[in-house]
Amino acid sequence: MFEIENHGFNHQPCAINGESKYGIKGTSNVGAAFDEIEANEEKIQGITGRRPIFYRSATAYIDEAGAHLASLLGVQVISFDVLSDDAILMKKLA
Repeated sequence: MFEIENHGFNHQPCAINGESKYGIKGTSNVGAAFDEIEANEEKIQGITGRRPIFYRSATAYIDEAGAHLASLLGVQVISFDVLSDDAILMKKLA
């Protein structure tokens, strides 16, 4: 009834250069981006017996290098078109 997919291990934007979004610091380099995607892939697979096929980075931000890395890992990057008020409120509280 539900499909469990990947939202990142440490909930960081997948930015090879560490770019922040909404006050959340992005991954700092390729290794950290790899770990952000792959560590959660392995954790989910260990629990469910199935490897996720979709990945949405924290804050839905991913740079080109991060997207390319996800592709090399066999993961399809997804995002969204509408941002809820929750993210706007979180930014104001930060």
